[in-house]
Amino acid sequence: MKAYIISIVFLIPIVSFGQLDRSVRPEPAAAPIINIANSEVIKLDNGMTIILSESHKLPKVSFNLVMAAPPQLEKSMAGLSEIAGSLIMSGTDNRTKDVLDGEIDYIGASLRADNNSLRLSCLTKHMDKGLAVMADVLLNANFPQDEVDRILKKNESDLLSTKSDADGMARNAVAVSNFSRHPFGEVMTDATLANINRDAIVDYYKKSFIPKDSYFVVVGDI
Repeated sequence: MKAYIISIVFLIPIVSFGQLDRSVRPEPAAAPIINIANSEVIKLDNGMTIILSESHKLPKVSFNLVMAAPPQLEKSMAGLSEIAGSLIMSGTDNRTKDVLDGEIDYIGASLRADNNSLRLSCLTKHMDKGLAVMADVLLNANFPQDEVDRILKKNESDLLSTKSDADGMARNAVAVSNFSRHPFGEVMTDATLANINRDAIVDYYKKSFIPKDSYFVVVGDI
């Protein structure tokens, strides 16, 4: 065994010195051929555009609904869109947050939302169920007051933490400096947070999540 190990040790220098001549540029391999079928584009009467891209390699499908509303200056309510986005999945008229999360988890799907989109990913066999839940969130999100209070309190705590966080303060300063008088440069403060309530959140959602000029992108085994 010892002799075997010694033999390997003596072979290592031979292997390491048997390298390519790096002064000579190697010839590149042929570029891979990627065949992507043309997507099907469907324009609906309500102003929504559907983009369908089929791929049957895996029994999965994803749906991405993106609203067209551009970022708006929120001024005295800076932070409204961010807070609204974090509350979209807080329940509907038909499902509490726990029921909503349970149904999505049961079929092994992923349903996410932010201030201008809804995204669903699931197995093809669970597509109908996943879309039913996604549609319920889109059409019937009800922003329960207790969840609104919880998120507002969380943001209040986050603002307090930022005041002693050098990185957080630096990010805010960079945003304000680089995007003056632009939505990207607005920073939530204690004063703007105090102006945000459930009515403002619901109003934002109703005005932003509309079909006109939105895109519904469907990709996968469908």
